[in-house]
Amino acid sequence: MGDHMKTKQHFTEQGVLGVFCLFLGPIVTAGGWYLALKNSGQTYGDLPPIVSAMVILGGGFISLASIPLMLVGREFTSSDG
Repeated sequence: MGDHMKTKQHFTEQGVLGVFCLFLGPIVTAGGWYLALKNSGQTYGDLPPIVSAMVILGGGFISLASIPLMLVGREFTSSDG
């Protein structure tokens, strides 16, 4: 009745990359929205609208890629408590 199994989890390189992408994705997306709003009020903007759209989509892809990276990049170690 007193036997306990302790399980610990840590991230591998893929898991750390997933955590990094989890924070990087929204930052990239916000930068894309900044570009879109900055150039929307100008008749002839510095960048074509497709650039800001691609940055926004890239940030969304980075955010979505973080989930499988974090799930796959985990290792578990178990020990008797």
